[in-house]
Amino acid sequence: MDDVGERSSVRIRLVDDDTLVLEVTATDIPALRAALNTWLRLINIAAEVREIATPPVLQNSE
Repeated sequence: MDDVGERSSVRIRLVDDDTLVLEVTATDIPALRAALNTWLRLINIAAEVREIATPPVLQNSE
C-alpha cells in the first residue's frame, strides 16, 4: 500500500505474519515527524482492534 502526499510518502507492506515494514520519506523533518506519528498511530489502532476482535484461544485442560 502506498500513500503519497505533498510533503511525504509512505509505503507499507506485510512481509510475513509477524513483520510489517513501514518506509517513510519526507521533504523535511516536520513532515517526516507528522507522517511517522500518523502511521504509527494507525498501526497501533489496528493492532488494538485486532486484539479485541480476535477471540481468545481456549487452552486444553488436560
